[in-house]
Amino acid sequence: MADAYRHVVVRTMPAVVVAMPAEIDARNAPGLGKGLASALSPGAVLIIDMSGTVFCDSCGIRMLAVAHRQATGRDTEVRLVATSPAVLAVLSLMGVDRLLRVHTSLDEALTSTSQDSA
Repeated sequence: MADAYRHVVVRTMPAVVVAMPAEIDARNAPGLGKGLASALSPGAVLIIDMSGTVFCDSCGIRMLAVAHRQATGRDTEVRLVATSPAVLAVLSLMGVDRLLRVHTSLDEALTSTSQDSA
């Protein structure tokens, strides 16, 4: 269960990739949100990699919305990677897919351009 609380930051300039755990809920969302905030850098791209995430509750959704708001204030582009049907359904239901562009793979998110989002 300890692995569910771990997050890894891999820097591949100009993108910062933050890999999310398998489950995001009230127990770990605040710490993950702090990790996302610390990864924000003006003019950079933050990729939130949820490709290994299979569960995300409302606390996780709030964490994503807060990260988006903080990124906007720091001129940082945020890209989201999600593949789990359950996570994709929650993102769609809560409107996160209208807030953030959702990519189906890390490679797609890394090679995407801001014009692709427009």
